[in-house]
Amino acid sequence: MSGIAPSVSPGGPAEIGRQHWQTEHRIEESGVPFTFLRPGFFMQNLLETAAPMVSKLGLLAAPMGGAPIAMVDARDIAAVAAEVLTGDSHHDRVYDVTGPRAFGYEELAAVLSDATGQRVRYVSMPPGLAANVLRRQGKPDWYVEHLVEMAELFRAGAGATVSTTVRDLTGRPSRTIESFAAEHAGSFTQEGVPQLLHTAARFGLTMAGRAASVLRAG
Repeated sequence: MSGIAPSVSPGGPAEIGRQHWQTEHRIEESGVPFTFLRPGFFMQNLLETAAPMVSKLGLLAAPMGGAPIAMVDARDIAAVAAEVLTGDSHHDRVYDVTGPRAFGYEELAAVLSDATGQRVRYVSMPPGLAANVLRRQGKPDWYVEHLVEMAELFRAGAGATVSTTVRDLTGRPSRTIESFAAEHAGSFTQEGVPQLLHTAARFGLTMAGRAASVLRAG
């Protein structure tokens, strides 16, 4: 398992992508048979990065701008890996593994709204503001730097390419974001949060966004 294809290069913009390239390069140089899987953004990441705020505040806040991302269900990656491990025609191959289509976070918010029956609003945060929030949450520097680098990568369009690997290797289509959201709707559903808290949280995040806008303009 490697990294998302556009990041895997010796001079790539993300440290994790450069590390993946070094690993791939050394394996190729060793002469042993290999198969590299390069998956896109995992849908399951949303359960950690998006679900807590969506379920509490009805907000999907992320530094992704309007970039389209072909998110993939991790179970589809596992199905591809199983085919590779049990098949005999995948030596020295590289497979990009993505979902069936690319979509932005604005559309993701609409999908989550439909799945939960509750309004979800997308707020695009500047990467620098997102980094400050993560640091205030006590996240280590390496983690913050990794997420910011990946966000910048996705904002530049690195996750937009759609592959047919899941269908080609497993014989069935990859899972959609709609099916994922419906299956995990409970993780994104707002329960037991007073309306006053919703209003206060939205107001606070709006003010933070305005402050960021002022800083950028200055």
